[in-house]
Amino acid sequence: MSKEEQIEEIKNAILDIDPDALTGAAREYVDDGHDGVDAISNGITPAMEELGDLFDKGQVFLPQLMTIGDGVQDAVEILMENIEGEQEEKDLVVIGTVEGDVHDIGKNIVALLLKVQGFDVIDLGRDVPLEEFIEATEENGPAIVGSSALMTTTRPNMEEIEKMLKDAGLRDKVKTMVGGAPVTKKYAEKIGADAYAEDAKEAVETAQEIVAK
Repeated sequence: MSKEEQIEEIKNAILDIDPDALTGAAREYVDDGHDGVDAISNGITPAMEELGDLFDKGQVFLPQLMTIGDGVQDAVEILMENIEGEQEEKDLVVIGTVEGDVHDIGKNIVALLLKVQGFDVIDLGRDVPLEEFIEATEENGPAIVGSSALMTTTRPNMEEIEKMLKDAGLRDKVKTMVGGAPVTKKYAEKIGADAYAEDAKEAVETAQEIVAK
């Protein structure tokens, strides 16, 4: 099987919601000596984006996303074994989906792409108590704190994170980035966030711009 066919196999396993097939395909790909970045960029990422679109259309449901999400994390760990080239220093990003919100497919894609682009990522997961964002910032000193919300009812928690970082004396030590379906650039500016990203690609580009300054 060619490298391209193996990447297609990885992609299809995600779309079929088959975590066992996914991790098996990832292991075979790595054992054949291929670069993990290609499989993540051309297989996992587009498949996850396609699943996100299907979820928005009501053709895929949350339990399915959660099932394959765990498989994707396992597959990425396998694929990261064969990442060509190493960066001496890695900037750290703390990222999570805010409390009350269990939708994390977009956040997962952002976290994956950040790792591929050389960032260290602490992924707090979904439905994250706001205090955990503060604790992770205090303990790890990230360059960026990113929060995601997929519902208008949970969006105000992003503003609360801004306030809590300020109260803890941490706000001027990090840059904050927000994103998600109900979030806009105008809202990001209103709550005092440093950056807004409309999608995963923009989130990574924005993170790169932040750490380059």
